[in-house]
Amino acid sequence: MEANLYAPGDAMTYEITVENKGTIDAVLISITKSDTNNPAIVFETNGIEQGDVLPAGETDVMTVKISYSDSVTSQPSNLIGELSVSLNYVQSGQ
Repeated sequence: MEANLYAPGDAMTYEITVENKGTIDAVLISITKSDTNNPAIVFETNGIEQGDVLPAGETDVMTVKISYSDSVTSQPSNLIGELSVSLNYVQSGQ
């Protein structure tokens, strides 16, 4: 995903669909997020949480909002931010 943010307060939101293509329900045991810690770029994720069950054959949606921080008072030299999200599902009931 890529977002072009030009001024403090600018934001873009993406929807990511997760699908359980298996025949057994799955439970999300962990979410790992890692970003570049750029204070000018803020990442928020919503919609899927640890402990959620994803039934077999169903989908769920995670939203990722990328924002240019409102607290920025001068143009930073680095406007690049990267986010990595890993969702670790296992069979439900294990």
